[in-house]
Amino acid sequence: ERSKLEIVLNQMSDGVAIVNENGQVLLSNPAAARMFAADLDTQPANPTLIEIVRNHQIVSFWTSITTELQNDSAYLEISIGTRIIQVFGINLSEQQAGKVLMVFHDISDIRQLEQVRKDFVANVSHELRTPMASIKALVETIQESYKDDPTRTEYFLERIGIEIDILTQTIQELLELSRIESGKVPLKITAVAPADLLASAGSRMQPQAERSGITIEVAPYTEIPNVSADAERIEQVLVNLIHNAIK
Repeated sequence: ERSKLEIVLNQMSDGVAIVNENGQVLLSNPAAARMFAADLDTQPANPTLIEIVRNHQIVSFWTSITTELQNDSAYLEISIGTRIIQVFGINLSEQQAGKVLMVFHDISDIRQLEQVRKDFVANVSHELRTPMASIKALVETIQESYKDDPTRTEYFLERIGIEIDILTQTIQELLELSRIESGKVPLKITAVAPADLLASAGSRMQPQAERSGITIEVAPYTEIPNVSADAERIEQVLVNLIHNAIK
């Protein structure tokens, strides 16, 4: 049974430790040592919790758990350097008097992904706000100054159309991202002319390029043979590359 327990503990990615009432670690796994860069070979047979984790927040957390007589679990989230660690503790007094089970879970990657998503939402909000503000300003300009001037009105309507194209492109990219993340993007492989892909992608990004004062010139080598590809997906790749280049 002890051998089975050691196998399970050694394979766990989460750190595990059982601490007695004196703060000595009676049992721990390699993941706990790696998480806190503890060299167990240089430690005594039963090192103290502070010798392994070297963090007073965790020790104070353990102290608070030892005062609880029930098996209710407690939770702590702390930052150690660039990593974020979740610490779970449970008083084992009903099964093992004076002992506390502690589990350490590194959530640094999860928090990083959350931050990426927050940044993404902020960027998308900005991308949507800019053309919306432009459309509103153009409409107000027509209403206030040029409603009786057909030439100027046509010019502003063209600008509104460009801004709407930008909005449509941004929303389309969001929908594409949603489909990709859901895994529901089956590839439709057909024979595709590279020149047509380039021309289509260039045409889609032309309004945004004009808005930024940039000229897109599509001059593909016409003798390139057809390729086997998903035209819609490859065109989206090209559009994303051009979009990034414009920005």
